[in-house]
Amino acid sequence: MTTPPVVLGIDAGGTKLHARWSTVEGATLHERILTDVRWGEASFDRRTDIIVDIATNTPGLTANAIGIGAHGCDSDAECHALQARIGSRVAMPVAVVNDAELLGHAIGDPLAVNVVLGTGSIVVRRHRGGTRYRGGWGWLFGDDGSAWGLVRNAVSALARDCDIDGHAEDPLAHALFERAAVGTVRDLVDVMQSRSASEWAAWAPLIFELESRSAAADRAISLAVSRTVELIGLAAEADENTPVVFGGGVVTHQPAYAKRLIAAVGTELGLPGVVLTAEPVHGAVELASSLLALRTP
Repeated sequence: MTTPPVVLGIDAGGTKLHARWSTVEGATLHERILTDVRWGEASFDRRTDIIVDIATNTPGLTANAIGIGAHGCDSDAECHALQARIGSRVAMPVAVVNDAELLGHAIGDPLAVNVVLGTGSIVVRRHRGGTRYRGGWGWLFGDDGSAWGLVRNAVSALARDCDIDGHAEDPLAHALFERAAVGTVRDLVDVMQSRSASEWAAWAPLIFELESRSAAADRAISLAVSRTVELIGLAAEADENTPVVFGGGVVTHQPAYAKRLIAAVGTELGLPGVVLTAEPVHGAVELASSLLALRTP
């Protein structure tokens, strides 16, 4: 009796790794979530070791193909390099893509425009001739639609208010003062400069809560939408009917923000937009399943 094939999908994010063993029909057999692998800081050799250990040292489970969405693989060359290293150590086909690409695979369209809006952000779209990476420059240079981009731009607006009027009488200023335990915008900026961006990115929900009452919050969100749509347009290159799939904690936890982004994508680019409701690891499973489909006579 032939044993049905098993696929392994891995979503290797910056802070956690989610592995799922599944049948090719989509039935989940087993899952592992690891929060201590420090993937974002790991070398390619260490990342290879992590994947190989998961694939070969999980009792009772042997995969026939592995699909991996890897945070930090920000070019085709980096994805291919990691794929080759893992492939040289396991006896099964392997595919590695940037973790953002899992969104498109999860909705069944590998050529979708993938937009991740979490602590940071990036826009990725695979073309038949290669992959386009737009944005993803980090809190200092970009990522306007992300948590740290929203906070940075809102505080920049408050700082400008101080330069113009000598103070910032904005509801958001007082909310951020309370959160950071400070009393002025200058003190707030000092706190942000002394902490990691991931820490103050956690203030982003305040911006959405106060959008209707805060000019600074409204400006930050408007800028986030316009810059994100601009990056989507650069990745899509006017391809008609290309779906745009959004994921990441900011957009999934802020329905009004998601609705505004989808509306802007439709109005300005004429493209359909959707927020991913499945877990991204589902896209990794679909990626792995596609490898077996390619081998079918």
